[in-house]
Amino acid sequence: MDVVFENAAKASLNEITNYSDEYLHVVEAIGVGKDMWSQIKQHLSAKKKREVYDAELSRYINRLKKRGYIELKEDGRYGLLDPILSNYFSSN
Repeated sequence: MDVVFENAAKASLNEITNYSDEYLHVVEAIGVGKDMWSQIKQHLSAKKKREVYDAELSRYINRLKKRGYIELKEDGRYGLLDPILSNYFSSN
């Protein structure tokens, strides 16, 4: 992986982590293909080692959408809007 590309991806991930680790876990889930609500919820619950409530996940997803990191596609799946992050997760 190109060093510049990797540094750009890490900078984006660090920016997301500044909000909280939960945001990073949501982005990570989507990046590795866990892009349905239930899959994201399961991923986040495993990371937090407790059940994540729908209202809690909704808050994380809505904030990430508002900040331009993710989108809800027509097929009901979530996607990453940042091509650097998309490529980062697909190459790791």
